[in-house]
Amino acid sequence: MPQIFQTRVIEIEDFPAAKLRRLIVTGQPGHTLPEYHAGQYAMLTFDGFPPRPYSIGNAPGADHLEFHIRNTGNGASQYASEILRIDDSIEVTAPFGSCLYIADCERPLVAVAGGSGLAGMKAIIEEALSDPRRTAPVSLYCGARALKDLYLDDQFRTLEETDSRFHYLPVLSEEQRDGFSHGLVATVMADDLADLSGHRLYGAGPVEMLRQFEREALAHGAVAEYLHTDLHQHS
Repeated sequence: MPQIFQTRVIEIEDFPAAKLRRLIVTGQPGHTLPEYHAGQYAMLTFDGFPPRPYSIGNAPGADHLEFHIRNTGNGASQYASEILRIDDSIEVTAPFGSCLYIADCERPLVAVAGGSGLAGMKAIIEEALSDPRRTAPVSLYCGARALKDLYLDDQFRTLEETDSRFHYLPVLSEEQRDGFSHGLVATVMADDLADLSGHRLYGAGPVEMLRQFEREALAHGAVAEYLHTDLHQHS
């Protein structure tokens, strides 16, 4: 069952071009952090604003939680992006969601992310690659409108260079650039892999992207049991 946890901000990283802020929080003195599975999300309550859902962006077991906040220009996201400071308090209610990383699965893992949905997929990728027994590949199809929106591009390129199991495939929908796929991320993924009957798939991002992801995956042979999103619970 979800519980309420009192946390404080210990790190802030801004990505102005993508209008996104990465927050790292830890428990207030004497307070613990939630137990959760990679792929789950939390409800964050910033001072004076109603709770908002944000995916947890790091694998379980750390002494902190990571959240990716896209600034929509108003409300809680604007407060978190422009006013929140180091040592400020955030109330975290967690965990929620059923888009869970399944350990001990020998199938190739495919994660498809759009926008700040990348946070939950990042946690799943971290968890999968932390298992030294895994030999099956882990692929991330990361969708964005333009290059400036790929806020963790360098990080995933470095990971691809250092772990041969990981494959990073950025996809731009509104901008064409050399070295990047162009189109809708779910379509590019399905065209690349063609037969998804042997894969385990995860998706996170805007509702329309997830609907298309499910359609494309099932049309290319994905087994519903091995297809994970929070589409029907949390967008």
